[in-house]
Amino acid sequence: MAHLSQKTGATAYLENEKRRGRPHLDKYHQKPKVRGIIYGMPCYSSSSYSYINNKNIHEVVLSMSNKNNYCVYAHIFPNKKVYIGMTGQEPKKRWNDGYGYIANTLMFDDIVKYGWSNIEHRILYKGLTKERALELEMYTIVQLRTTDERRGYNQLRGCNTSFRNRMKKIVQHNKRVMCINNRTVFDNIKQASMYGNTTMLDIDNCCNGYIKSAGTDKKGEKLSWKYI
Repeated sequence: MAHLSQKTGATAYLENEKRRGRPHLDKYHQKPKVRGIIYGMPCYSSSSYSYINNKNIHEVVLSMSNKNNYCVYAHIFPNKKVYIGMTGQEPKKRWNDGYGYIANTLMFDDIVKYGWSNIEHRILYKGLTKERALELEMYTIVQLRTTDERRGYNQLRGCNTSFRNRMKKIVQHNKRVMCINNRTVFDNIKQASMYGNTTMLDIDNCCNGYIKSAGTDKKGEKLSWKYI
């Protein structure tokens, strides 16, 4: 029988798998080839961001996809910690039975500890553009505080500070929003963004007077907003 490493954690797991004669894991011994970093999280595709000013902080986003094939998901561990992510791939392909997170050492150690099948996987939002998926991902991360190691596994390395702080401000204020067109009131800006099929940042810009409208109704009428 091959000698198994006595080390602990992800490194030991991979070493032991290799000694057991499972060559398909060899690729994970190499430095992960991360194509991009979104808010500190290794991602499956590269994204670049350019910011103009606080009036339209998200207006210029390079290489954004208009396809509504993105989703935001959560991995809920037995220890009650949570990881929030987004993908434009088929979710199971992105997750890769847990191996999709090998670059996140703290998270991968717990995947090995608990087993992928013992972790709950939820799709929180689907049918999104990449822009809305990124926004809802960050909104949920801030809301659940999953960057706190006691609460979750999301990381801040490479995070765009301006975007994160803007979303943090929106979450903390938690103001009600009114659609001026039909005087419909929403409990929070996230609900309003879902109704207007637009981003939370655009609605916030509209409420603050930086732009005249954000999103449209089912008839295509442009919507205006205000905080109440």
